[in-house]
Amino acid sequence: MIDLHKYIQDHQREIIGIKISVNYLNPHETTIKDTLAASVDWEYKYFLSTHDHNYLYTGLLIIEAYLQLGFPYEFGQEYFDKILTALETDSQSLFPRLRLSTVIKLNKAQINSVFGRWYSNPKNHLKKSEMIDEIIDNVIKRKKGIYTYENNYGQKLELVINDTECYLHDMRYAIFYTFMKDGTQTYVGGQFVQLYNIY
Repeated sequence: MIDLHKYIQDHQREIIGIKISVNYLNPHETTIKDTLAASVDWEYKYFLSTHDHNYLYTGLLIIEAYLQLGFPYEFGQEYFDKILTALETDSQSLFPRLRLSTVIKLNKAQINSVFGRWYSNPKNHLKKSEMIDEIIDNVIKRKKGIYTYENNYGQKLELVINDTECYLHDMRYAIFYTFMKDGTQTYVGGQFVQLYNIY
């Protein structure tokens, strides 16, 4: 088996190519994250049918491109782990600095902190408070779609809701937020523990 860390280092040009091409070729109704994760799944299926390890190595480069774009490993984990297992490694060994999403409560104060100082964009008819209300409503009602919020200073937030996922992506800082449902307390190990579910 080859040195996978070195393989990734030696193929940075291909990884850059993946990142550029997915930005230009990706259909708008599908997120870049989902396109890359699906591509990894295809590479694994090709490997299963051909037993050609090159498909695993290509899948590895796509995973690295995905992580370099700032997406959390957990969103594509069900596909990525198959590639890494076939390569006889795991995410902790190969990607020690994995990015995970930040869990926030679905309320105005928490979402306001994500927006921070917000300078209105004339092209966006909504005020900051209206954007926050819209995000909360869309998440609670699970209104599928990709919603973009952009201000005059280049800050761009993207709310993505589909059948399986719901997250807010701060595209400038490459931070992902998932939303916590209101928790209930339960008695565990002699004390009350706050539990929560993710939207």
